[in-house]
Amino acid sequence: CHVTSTCRYFSQKQLLDRVPSFFLVFGGIYAVIQLIGCCLLFSAPPTVALNEEKEDEEKKPLVENGEQKKPLVAEASSVGIDVPPLAVLRTRSFWTLWIIIATGDQGIFFVANLYKVYGQTFIYDDKFLALVGSLASIGNSLGRIMWGIVIDKSTFKTCMICLNAGLFALVMTLIATPHGGATMYAVWISAIYLVFSGLFILIPTAVSRCFGQKYFAINFGLVFSANAITTPIGALLASLLLDPLGWFGMFSLVSACVLAAMAFTFTFNGKRADGRPV
Repeated sequence: CHVTSTCRYFSQKQLLDRVPSFFLVFGGIYAVIQLIGCCLLFSAPPTVALNEEKEDEEKKPLVENGEQKKPLVAEASSVGIDVPPLAVLRTRSFWTLWIIIATGDQGIFFVANLYKVYGQTFIYDDKFLALVGSLASIGNSLGRIMWGIVIDKSTFKTCMICLNAGLFALVMTLIATPHGGATMYAVWISAIYLVFSGLFILIPTAVSRCFGQKYFAINFGLVFSANAITTPIGALLASLLLDPLGWFGMFSLVSACVLAAMAFTFTFNGKRADGRPV
């Protein structure tokens, strides 16, 4: 059935009977891909010689105006960049990153889970909507590469502000896609995925630059614990507010969350070990 206030999903028995087998096949495909990925994992090459060479270089004194000075590398390492989890929880940078995820993630959750439901309000071709999902996945993959290149040449704050600005513009104008037709809808959804995929590149980079590599896994997990709160909140908002607010109201609410994430990004003051901006 098409999307109405009382029916948003398919009701054909022939289609629904194929759902269980679909999950079995899909799960099998994922299992094979994961197994191949595990087989391709390997340890990093030995770096003992490089580390010894670096240590020898650090021990060499620097002479300036007849006075010996410690090398910059030693100064940077003395800052203590590898911050343990309990200490991370007491930093302003951690809570800023946590709130950025908690607010900005609402836009990602909303679009990722309801873009097809919205498309069904004016597009009655399920194969086309499935194609849009495939294009969005390509945008998601390319976006991670794109944001990885950008963050290597810029700072976290600059990149995150650009991400939120782009996501805000795309979500607010998504309501206009019925006027542009199926093609505009496909372009908008793909662009949204291209943009918001950067969150999964920028946040890990910020955690690594702020708190170091030694405790990265658990520190990143602590930062991303915000997702455990935003997911049920997003589901609740979608189920309770979609009918009373309508699509434009929901787009506006989600865009407001994205603007909040941008506002908190402006307050982020994390520094690297050498004092440079993250």
